[in-house]
Amino acid sequence: MQKILIIDDELFFREFVSDNLKTAGYSSIAASSGQEGLDILKREKGSVSVILLDIIMPDMDGLATLEKIKEIDPEIPVIMMTAHTDEELVLRALKNGAFDYLAKPLYIEELLLSAKRAFDHHRLVVQNKKKLKQLKNLEIGAQGLVELAKGSIRMEAVMENNKLLQATIDLIASVLEAEKVSMMLVDEEKKELRVVVANGLNLDLSTLPVRKLGEGIAGTVAERGEAVLIKDIKDTQGIKESGFAGQYKTGSFLCVPVKVMGKTIGVISVNDKLTGESFTDSDLTIMTTFSHQISLALENAMINADMERYIEKLSLLNETSKTLLSMVDPKEIFKAIVKKTREVLEVELCELLLSDETTGDLRFETGSGDKGELTQELTIKAGEGITGGVLQTGLMAVMDNAGDDKKYIPDIDGFPELKVRELICAPLKIKGKTLGVIRAANKKGKPGFSARDIEIMESIAAQSSIALKNAWLYKNLVSSLDEVAATNKELERVNMELKLKVKELELLKKGKG
Repeated sequence: MQKILIIDDELFFREFVSDNLKTAGYSSIAASSGQEGLDILKREKGSVSVILLDIIMPDMDGLATLEKIKEIDPEIPVIMMTAHTDEELVLRALKNGAFDYLAKPLYIEELLLSAKRAFDHHRLVVQNKKKLKQLKNLEIGAQGLVELAKGSIRMEAVMENNKLLQATIDLIASVLEAEKVSMMLVDEEKKELRVVVANGLNLDLSTLPVRKLGEGIAGTVAERGEAVLIKDIKDTQGIKESGFAGQYKTGSFLCVPVKVMGKTIGVISVNDKLTGESFTDSDLTIMTTFSHQISLALENAMINADMERYIEKLSLLNETSKTLLSMVDPKEIFKAIVKKTREVLEVELCELLLSDETTGDLRFETGSGDKGELTQELTIKAGEGITGGVLQTGLMAVMDNAGDDKKYIPDIDGFPELKVRELICAPLKIKGKTLGVIRAANKKGKPGFSARDIEIMESIAAQSSIALKNAWLYKNLVSSLDEVAATNKELERVNMELKLKVKELELLKKGKG
């Protein structure tokens, strides 16, 4: 409870003022001299909100004491009191920072009114200082985030980079002057929240309970994407204390979502202010603002990473094009297509299927996976499954959850020893006719094929079609050259036989002559 410090050399007056303040609900502490008052102020700094100070006192008078008070705490309001009506003293006191002036003998109503005004003034000054300090901390924290997220970082790296996450919550603890801060990340597959980093928790994080989305405060914040302020959990209906609430000194806390690209990836919980006070709406505003800055910093870093990866893919795609166009052996081209596609798209497996010239069915040609080259016996008719549908329509198919699609046929669209999640199939066309299908499954890292992945797959399919066309032209050319060579050889043989026949006829003619 905040106190009023009474500094007066008269015992009766100190007790009179103290009793009346107590009756009005104020707590007070008294000093008989200026020096004693200064000693109390130093000892009780932070708990004294208003000072009642007599001007005329022995040893150290009120004006000298006022000067020393302002050195210790410039913001504390001091109400000067005196039985003398010396206007010069009063003006000097006000000029030196006194908040108000009361003439003795005091009127209780006037005393209480002045004390209330002083209390309200001090509260506003303290609140404004706190807000300014929080804003300064927020500025420092934002700069720290910029440094942390400089360059580029991939989404999967954010989820796995405990050093980055730890540094982030350490910044939050500094900004909000909180003893304990923790971050929980969302497991999309299991629909769960798990604590991954913490500041001030003396617990093994692996022992902390896992929350389901929608369960408890953190789970609700993660599911709804909305921040929550709890000023005292005991006064909040429908909310129970967690199993490790004993770690916390107060029942007040903040819980805010962390979003990246509009999607909630985690929740930050902030507990126990260093002052022991409850969190306020102002704290919630600061934390929400800081959460947005975290999101922006991570988004910018991930956009940079995405651009870098896209440039890398385009470079690799360019190299792929050069490689394919420099090859003439169809078998080598087929292997190169699936290998390069797997690398560029960052997938677990890629296969190439070509149309049979006689039946028109797709037949497995070659494949590439993390364990190397793939082989299998597989024939797919037009319209069968997702892959056969691409052959039939000549249109690309992209599935984020292929196994859930009604067109998906495991024996047709599946891969040996691989559970298919994402699937992308692109047609290989020559002069508008689909002569093959290239397909890739299971994106590594971030799930799902992006618009850029689809764009890259279209480019790969177009380049592969050109490479196939060149290979078949070369094959036909070689075949034609072989036929010409065989024909020439046959002509040479016939010419030789004719020469022999001519000689025989000439010999016969000479014999008859």
